Amino acid sequence: MIGFEFSSEQKLIQQSIREFAKKELVPLVRIIDDNQKIPSYIIKKMAELGILVMNFTQDYGGSNADPVFCGIVAQELARWDISCAIFTFFLVECAWGYILEKYGTEKIKNSIVSKVTLDKIFLGIAATKPDAGSDLANIRAVARKLGNKYVILARRHLSAE
Repeated sequence: MIGFEFSSEQKLIQQSIREFAKKELVPLVRIIDDNQKIPSYIIKKMAELGILVMNFTQDYGGSNADPVFCGIVAQELARWDISCAIFTFFLVECAWGYILEKYGTEKIKNSIVSKVTLDKIFLGIAATKPDAGSDLANIRAVARKLGNKYVILARRHLSAE
């Protein structure tokens, strides 16, 4: 029979994140929701816990966490953060961290990831539009290469579409 119990290491991270969330997030959830901003000291504490871009390898400052570890952390953050701001922030870090790890150049990885893990910069995306929100499939703009630059064009300005 296959066992689906968490390992002792997974249980430890689950307990650590649960304690962090109870102590640090629970008193702030309404404030985070009302202000629509995560206090910088909370993000710094997440960096100290090693959960920012935790799925990156240790070579770049990550924890080399597998999807189960990331899921455990996400579940614990979401359990205590009723606004889901922290949870969503964490998922952006993991999802885009994974893409950066997989497809980013060594130069980019070395210059960005260590700064994210130390809470010096934020890893995220800017993919919202008034008519599409964050639904990437419905964004009505494209990037076209013009010389050595890319220009973002709205669909209404494209003659071929």
